[in-house]
Amino acid sequence: MGQLLYKGSKEVLGLKSDISVYCPVGKHKELLPYLVRRLLENGANSSFINNLQNKNVDPKSLCQNPVEIIKNKTDATLIGCLYQMRFINLG
Repeated sequence: MGQLLYKGSKEVLGLKSDISVYCPVGKHKELLPYLVRRLLENGANSSFINNLQNKNVDPKSLCQNPVEIIKNKTDATLIGCLYQMRFINLG
C-alpha cells in the first residue's frame, strides 16, 4: 500500500539505504480516533502547529520545504536526527 510513497521518497531524497513507511490499517471508525490521538501525542514543543504562535520561532522557518532542508544531508545524519527527535519526544 505504501510502495509508491516508499519508492518516491527514496528517489527524491536520493537515499541509498532502505526506508520504512508506516501505515496504519483499518476502518475509518478506528483510524480517525487513532489519527487524532497521534496528532495530540506529537503536539510536542517542536511541532509545526505548536510553533505557529511561538514568537521566538521565525515564521519563515516553518514554511521551509522539508525536502530542501534534508536534501544535502547524508543518510547517517538523517538517521541520527530521527533518533534524537524520538528521544526528545520521549523526554
